[in-house]
Amino acid sequence: MALAGDRLADLYSVEWPVFGVFGVVFWWHVIHDDPDSTGSRGLERARRLSQEGDGTHTEEMPASVRRREDEDEELRAYNDYLADLARSDDPKSWKKP
Repeated sequence: MALAGDRLADLYSVEWPVFGVFGVVFWWHVIHDDPDSTGSRGLERARRLSQEGDGTHTEEMPASVRRREDEDEELRAYNDYLADLARSDDPKSWKKP
């Protein structure tokens, strides 16, 4: 009877090892994450480094952070639009366009 198989049992026999691998990968990333180089702290640190230097010091600047002078006109206009939206005092809601 057990050798005949059951589709649900076959699914569970694959599902739980996948969950185990996911748990190990998640644990690895949590343990080896550097909070000073990721997220808002990393972005703030990169901004601080770029403002302190004269533009020639980029040894600790992450490659993913762009400088304002590297943007083309269309990207600069879009970033200005987003900055204006962020500065506005209107409450954000999906009901208001």
